[in-house]
Amino acid sequence: MEEQVLRPMGMTNSSFNQPPAASQRKNLATGYKSNGDEVPGKYFVYPEKAAAGLWTTPTDICKYILEIQQAYQGKSSKVLNQEMAKLHVTPYKNDVAMGTYLQVRNGEAYFVHSASNEGFTGYFLGGLTNGKGVALFANSGDGYVLLELLNSIAQVYNWKGFSKPEQITTVPVSDTLTSKYVGEYILGGWLSEIKKEKDGLYLWSDGISSKMYFISPTEFRNIELGGTKTFTFDSAGAVAGYSNTVNGRLLATGQKITSLDTLKPRPGQSGVLGRHLLEAKSTTGR
Repeated sequence: MEEQVLRPMGMTNSSFNQPPAASQRKNLATGYKSNGDEVPGKYFVYPEKAAAGLWTTPTDICKYILEIQQAYQGKSSKVLNQEMAKLHVTPYKNDVAMGTYLQVRNGEAYFVHSASNEGFTGYFLGGLTNGKGVALFANSGDGYVLLELLNSIAQVYNWKGFSKPEQITTVPVSDTLTSKYVGEYILGGWLSEIKKEKDGLYLWSDGISSKMYFISPTEFRNIELGGTKTFTFDSAGAVAGYSNTVNGRLLATGQKITSLDTLKPRPGQSGVLGRHLLEAKSTTGR
């Protein structure tokens, strides 16, 4: 890998050494879990070299992005020629290519990939023909700030097709009402939970725990989870569920879980929610 891939692209701060060489260790970041705890031993050493063995930097990943962009246009062949570079970024199923994923934003194609292991997260994006690109790393298990950074970069450099910051006005909501929102929900087959923390209510969905910002007593927004959620009520005034609207379009209407008999979650969702609830119980001691 060093001779045929890393060195030709100038990725001098990258390696697949497991464990990392002694000379590298002074430059390695310390990982932190999502709750802020330091990863024991600073970082994990994974035996799966192909999937989790690359030690690198955002600068080196940018060198890879630049080389693929040049190779795709037939202007370089340090590692891949034009034919192989196109194969590398051409989807063979949905948006999945050979080692990357493809996104189209405002009519422009990008090859992208995200990554994470214990205490670290990362994301890169490179335009196939527009010369745009970015690599973002965080030594934290909570990597959702990376998407905020990506959108901020897109705004500064006027990249089209990326989310722009939006200002909202929040309103106070009584504890009496918010206590009624706490519980488990199912929305479009996805299981979720609303729970009360010291600083307010949080919506957990698909591994993401996101603070709820109320814009009315029955509507809320999340930074990490898109759309405007609106609570619904039954004829007796009890919370029946919530809906999610994105860009004025209703995506899904869910229900609050009061009985397990009528649940129809997506495959695997029951296990995901079960693990989340067990972890939450273990953390809080409930």
